Amino acid sequence: MGPELDGALALISAGKTDAKLFGTIKKDIKAKGPSYCTSKNVGGCAKVTITLLAAGEPTTYGGVDYAKPVILASQFNERPFHQALDMIALERLGKPIPQKLFKSITDYALTPPKRNQPSTDGLMLAALSHVVSTAYGQEGITAVKAALVKRLDADRQTDGWGWPDHGANVRATTRVAPGLYRAGDANHKDQAVKGQAWLASQQKVDGSFAGYTPITATTQAVPVLRGLQSFDSIGANPARAVTVDGWVPPRRLVKMTVLGDSYSAGNGTLKDDEYPTDHSYRSPKNYGSVLTRRLNREFGDDTTFQTDVRAWSGAQITTGDHTIVSQADGMDPHTHVVLMTAGGNDLDFTTVVENCFIERVWSAAKCGGSVDASRKKIDATMTKTTTLLSHIQNRLADPAHTRVILIGYPYLIPADEDIPSTDVPSTRVRAAEDEFRTRQAATIKAWNTSHALKVTYTPTTALFTNHEPETLMWVSTSPGHQQNMYRWINGVLETAGHRNEDGLTQPYPSQDMSNYYHPNVIGHGQIAGLVHDALLSRAARSASLSESVAQVASVPGVRMRAAVMGQSQVRRGNPLSLDASSSYTAFGHIRRWQWDLDGDRHYEIDSATPEITRTLTRIGTYQAHLRITDTTGTTDTLTFPIQVTRDGDGVPDTQDNCPTIANQDQTDTDHDGIGDACDPHTTTKTPR
Repeated sequence: MGPELDGALALISAGKTDAKLFGTIKKDIKAKGPSYCTSKNVGGCAKVTITLLAAGEPTTYGGVDYAKPVILASQFNERPFHQALDMIALERLGKPIPQKLFKSITDYALTPPKRNQPSTDGLMLAALSHVVSTAYGQEGITAVKAALVKRLDADRQTDGWGWPDHGANVRATTRVAPGLYRAGDANHKDQAVKGQAWLASQQKVDGSFAGYTPITATTQAVPVLRGLQSFDSIGANPARAVTVDGWVPPRRLVKMTVLGDSYSAGNGTLKDDEYPTDHSYRSPKNYGSVLTRRLNREFGDDTTFQTDVRAWSGAQITTGDHTIVSQADGMDPHTHVVLMTAGGNDLDFTTVVENCFIERVWSAAKCGGSVDASRKKIDATMTKTTTLLSHIQNRLADPAHTRVILIGYPYLIPADEDIPSTDVPSTRVRAAEDEFRTRQAATIKAWNTSHALKVTYTPTTALFTNHEPETLMWVSTSPGHQQNMYRWINGVLETAGHRNEDGLTQPYPSQDMSNYYHPNVIGHGQIAGLVHDALLSRAARSASLSESVAQVASVPGVRMRAAVMGQSQVRRGNPLSLDASSSYTAFGHIRRWQWDLDGDRHYEIDSATPEITRTLTRIGTYQAHLRITDTTGTTDTLTFPIQVTRDGDGVPDTQDNCPTIANQDQTDTDHDGIGDACDPHTTTKTPR
């Protein structure tokens, strides 16, 4: 039965999971499984369990629950290789490791063997890489892994592994390379990659490999060649971080990264004087930050989410400044959730917005022409989207277990609001958005068929239906027609629309066109909810939301990390709000947040809660500090900038061409020395 299961796992690792093929494998399990899985061969039960889970199937088949003997076993009196399989089966099930099983593996690893067993040692390393505990317990795990690595160093033969008196062999290398890649340091990870290359060099012309049983050697080699996969990572339901029964596990840290343009940065969620001075328009109220707060409220007992917003207003995918590709190239490789919007600026949809929705002297021909020009750029934009996905996959340390969600753009105008006898602006603009959405979905579908990194496309058009703003032209030319009081997208001359006590949308006035026709505070909250559901639904077959979150991989090796969400600059005399609730500690909980807002290393605020609001009156740029302390006494400090200006845009008053109104881009269209924000007779484009 074992070779058949190896073959099934090889096929799954290669993406060959059609119903007919796996039907044959299931017949073998039904016929041979009950005699292969016994109380004396719990490892056999574990291997069947691993195979069924990897295929996305229930662990009960043919009336036999193959996971049950592994979960309920009171003794694990079997050879060490099978004990490692037992651990991996439990890790895939998300179950704690029994103390007796862990002690047996520990004893094996720490006792010098009569003869090294590189296949067993390599598989044990893979299994141990998913076991977590308190700091004390982790020291024991580290010692066990170090002992196994030391033995494998002695078993290395050129770039493969095997017994010293027999040379490298395929079977040993297929077990050792993934284990070292999971549990080794940088040097051993490099050895693992070289071992993968050595395996490839052993392949014969007919695709097979030499070994004690050629077909078995071949089936064991395939997963390793397909991304250093092994029993713990092939297919669905990969091994999760688990603890030993009775140990307290550390809290998990999940890193999320937000990429994209102004729809991800957060244009339209703050007042004009509250955005960063670098022109990124990154906002603590964008959907990524809103989602982070929600996830930490829901799952903070065992998981902390931290988000790096790299999105930049006006960013195109591959050309110009602050490209989305360059954002991806700079993100943390241990990111395990990527959220993004992409393509609006590549289509030059800002010109569509300007000509169809904002232009004071409106022209049907000008509007329609800009829409047609955007549609001609869709093919090129899809090619760029594929390039972006390649950069994301290449940047990530573990792309196969990273959630990536591409968020579509909402409709910007209600249906049936065309000028009489024309198809603009409503029909033609919405048709262009529909075409772009369809092409984005098709591009993602095509990508997912041939890449380890899987992407979810999440459209927003249905969600935002009936919440679009009315155009300036429509309101001004239709007697008695008012702005949509339930809009989730800012109209002209407004920003940061939020719900008032009556449930209606209440915006703030804005002279910054970069806020117009972008989701408001309500809209970003709605997108965060949509992404929340998409993120959790991606988790494989889970009984609860907590189990879904547990399947999102965590950042390894972090003990503590302070984090702040909030404004980076403020107008003198206005309140500054900062939120450190996404700060992380692996053990215990954070009990103290200390703040030094003026950068003098004197912590003037000492709080037992993570959120503060303060009014700053001294103009200047400061390197502020946050120091967190957990219940074990461990501390971490974060340094971050704060800028206080007269108008809040971060530009020094002596250089500001409009010092009383926030205009961080300092745009002066008519070059008269007066910024457009103070010169209402000029216009600028709205980035997307």
